[in-house]
Amino acid sequence: MPRCIQSLSRVSWLMAGLTMLFTPGLVMDSRAIDGAPGWLKPAKFAVSLSIYGFTVAWSRLRPSTLRRNQNARMNVWANNRTLFQHERYAFTLATP
Repeated sequence: MPRCIQSLSRVSWLMAGLTMLFTPGLVMDSRAIDGAPGWLKPAKFAVSLSIYGFTVAWSRLRPSTLRRNQNARMNVWANNRTLFQHERYAFTLATP
């Protein structure tokens, strides 16, 4: 498996794990922002990034895209880094 796919899978699994961390916050924390639980946005963001990452990794593993996969390594790496930094920023905003 190419390294860029491995890093994308790791980020996707990290987002899935963060979803598990954010879920108790939805239930136990009573704070609300404009009527929505404070942990809702980070949880939705982590779920969507996890689904996105697994979908992109799956599509990159298809045989017809292997040649394009080699050309897109830096693009996937840059996306992973940007998404991770955005999630870290969203997490710091959600915590008191």
